[in-house]
Order: sequence, then structure tokens, then C-alpha cells
Amino acid sequence: MIVIGLDEGSMVKTLELAISKAANLPDAAQEQLGRELLERIDALSELRAEIEIGLKELDAGLGEELDIEALIREVRNEFPRKGLERSAGPNLGRPSGR
Repeated sequence: MIVIGLDEGSMVKTLELAISKAANLPDAAQEQLGRELLERIDALSELRAEIEIGLKELDAGLGEELDIEALIREVRNEFPRKGLERSAGPNLGRPSGR
């Protein structure tokens, strides 16, 4: 998790605190926590690499115009929100029924 508003020194201290607390956990819990942390670090590294590639493509003029309404429809079709009503926030193209 990235904590907004902390400088690099504070982040190191936060990580050190988390590791010192983890040291008091049972071995199995430490192993699981370590695996989860490594997976998270790997995922963030992959994401940063993908972002860097995307930025280079944009800088090279390879970007395409985005149809945001089509993207929203695609995401909603792929990940339907079952049983959830929108109570707040922007209406992203979905009829409110009101």
C-alpha cells in the first residue's frame, strides 16, 4: 500500500515497523505475509513497466482516441454490479431510474 503524504524516510520507518510487528507472528503467518508482500511488489513492478511502455507509445504518437462511453459499457458488461444501487457519485452513463 502506498501511503500518500509520507516522505521516503517515513515509508522506510513504516515498513520497518510492519516488519518488526510481523516478526512476532507465528512462522506460518510470517511466510504467508511475506508471500503476499512479494506478490504485491511484483504486481506493482509489472504495472510500472506497463505504464512506462504506454508512456513511450504515447510520446511516439501511437496513442488512439478513447470512446469513454464504449469503455464504460464494456466494463459494465464484463463486471456487472449485482444487487448494488448507486447511492452517490457521478452517473457514468447509466440511467438513474429516478
